Amino acid sequence: MSVLLTVEHVSVRYWNQPVLTDVTFALSAGRSLGIIGESGSGKSTLARVLLQLQAQDDGQVLLLGQPFSTRSQRSRRRHIQAVFQHPHGSFNPDWTMRRSLLEPYRLHQPDLNHFSNESEERLTAELLAAVGLDDSLLDRLPAALSGGQLQRMAIARAISIEPAVIVLDEPTTGLDVLALREMIDLLQELKQSLQMSYVFISHQLDCVTALCDEILVLQDGRITDWFDTMEQRNPNRPDYTKAFIEAASW
Repeated sequence: MSVLLTVEHVSVRYWNQPVLTDVTFALSAGRSLGIIGESGSGKSTLARVLLQLQAQDDGQVLLLGQPFSTRSQRSRRRHIQAVFQHPHGSFNPDWTMRRSLLEPYRLHQPDLNHFSNESEERLTAELLAAVGLDDSLLDRLPAALSGGQLQRMAIARAISIEPAVIVLDEPTTGLDVLALREMIDLLQELKQSLQMSYVFISHQLDCVTALCDEILVLQDGRITDWFDTMEQRNPNRPDYTKAFIEAASW
């Protein structure tokens, strides 16, 4: 099984204070990894490092077996995309949804396997269908869409160039119970149909369990546990993991 993403001994410090310390793990093709931990554990910093929106102080990140850094060429970045917590902050407020949705495709000009290369019009239609949105939204500005619609647009934009990995940083925060269930169902369906891998960062253990094969636990910037999702109830798990599982979410 090929390895998509490798993190080797990554550390990050802010003002000489450790935020991540010696973080090491790998994500294989066909697998998805959940990252859990309480607020301040370093989850969002790790997400930025994985995407190389922020450089680490020590260690390295490998994408598809090659070093990946803030200076990596655009063609390398095509293989890892992101969906962030706050969808309103993810879009240019002056761009129509059509322009935002097509920006990655126009930038990378990839050969697609699951979606159409025939025309931009057909591509946008297929992307919106994949995330359950109507094409009447394409010519609207972000302010005219609900938070749930914008998050689905963010997912459509992320899958538009068929990356190997999508990093989802708290993408379900603020959704009500029905919208949350619909979002998880959508992400499960896309994972299967597009054969993608996720790195899913969340406080919500039920969401992580539904989407991920493995779970990594961060505490104070360090990995304190890493296990198969089916083993989360193992009584031998560390106390911090067991407390998280019992609480279900923070």
